[in-house]
Amino acid sequence: MLGEIAWGHVARAEKQIGEAERRYRKAAEIDAAGMRGPVSLANFLVSQKRWAEARRPFEERLAKDAGDRFAAYQLARVVQGEGADLAKALQLFEQYLSGAAIPGGPTRLPPWKRP
Repeated sequence: MLGEIAWGHVARAEKQIGEAERRYRKAAEIDAAGMRGPVSLANFLVSQKRWAEARRPFEERLAKDAGDRFAAYQLARVVQGEGADLAKALQLFEQYLSGAAIPGGPTRLPPWKRP
């Protein structure tokens, strides 16, 4: 999975967008229940302004497990970036914050430590 992400970065740097997408999709497929593969694919799709496709991996995960707080956080980031439904983004961020920090997931710095 990490190799596919690395090759995706290389292809993207060389302006081979189709190859980059193929590599990121492969990484997401390999790591479907993980973190790095789906996030790499979503980040690529967001950079292409393909919002619906960027939301899909996390919407699918939440459909399978409504309590998947990592998927809720990532979906919130995409929805917020799109600016289409900020109320939904807030709801998803609140879902993420409703439990303990996820090992290897996004950090939750106290408010006084944020820049």
